[in-house]
Amino acid sequence: MTAPRRDTVLSANGRALFVLLSALMVLSIAGCSDDGDEDLVQREDLRAAFDLRTVSAVPYPPDNPPIAERVELGRLLFFDPILSGPDNISCGTCHHPAFAWADGSEFSVGMSGEVPGIGPTGVGPERVLTDPFNFITTPRNSPTCINSGCSSQPDGEPHYLGTQFWDGRADGLEEQAKLPIESFDEMRGFDYVARDAMERVLEDLQGIPEYTQLFRGAFPEEAAEMDAFPERHVIREDTYARAIAAYERELISVNSPYDTYVRGDDWALVEDQFEGMRLFFEKAQCGSCHHGPMLSSYEYAVTGVAQAGPGRDPAVRGGDGKDWGREEHTDDPFDEYAFRVPTLR
Repeated sequence: MTAPRRDTVLSANGRALFVLLSALMVLSIAGCSDDGDEDLVQREDLRAAFDLRTVSAVPYPPDNPPIAERVELGRLLFFDPILSGPDNISCGTCHHPAFAWADGSEFSVGMSGEVPGIGPTGVGPERVLTDPFNFITTPRNSPTCINSGCSSQPDGEPHYLGTQFWDGRADGLEEQAKLPIESFDEMRGFDYVARDAMERVLEDLQGIPEYTQLFRGAFPEEAAEMDAFPERHVIREDTYARAIAAYERELISVNSPYDTYVRGDDWALVEDQFEGMRLFFEKAQCGSCHHGPMLSSYEYAVTGVAQAGPGRDPAVRGGDGKDWGREEHTDDPFDEYAFRVPTLR
């Protein structure tokens, strides 16, 4: 018998190997396709299962739309130390963009502190108390200003009257903007008493012609009123508060991978992030308090842990060394040691 040619044997073996590999590839692709389809369905289903929502639009008050001149005026005011009693710190001292619009400190140091080598204008966690006669830290940390314009009332949707501060003592950014200048340890200091703070700050601003012009451009209706009634200055409490609020309302960050996923991109989250989200909303039950568009219920919770800070200083704040939380403003004993659930944005 004539032996088969070597190239014929190799060709036959090659064809057999090709058929085998092709069959394995088809099975592999089919298996991956099934797994991929299952994973895709799972990723789609979790949006509804967890009621995942992102911020759809910034809620603006009817009397404070996002006018460019007003937002820019608010930015100038936000970073101007003229708002403080000693004229040495601004809103941006404790809410600085370099520190996620906060200050990176456990307890914020307001008008009493400085960064060594820089002075009172320094910002960040290196800011320390230096004045031996005025060594007051604030009893709480500074919350970030990012997305503060999208807060809500407890278990509500984002609203322009959403609660502000850890104890919820202000509804809306316009109301919030008025209070730090009255606070002794935040911005006022010894220069005047709380009830005179707004009047003093407005007088300082009215004394600067450039600010008057900026306010006129940002508030044309109030400027026209001032033209008709000169005693009704365009720089007043409501325009001051609306300007700062207009700027703060534009500090928005709602385009994270999470937001992209919620809006419909199934693969915006990598596998570890996706599994972390499942754990967050399922087994860990974090979503029971951190849910909704802002990942917060904006309710008030008593954590049951010991007070970490100095509380309300007895000598200056009229307190007893404790921080009573929301009860300080509601006089409701059920609000004792209760604080707003923080947003995770």
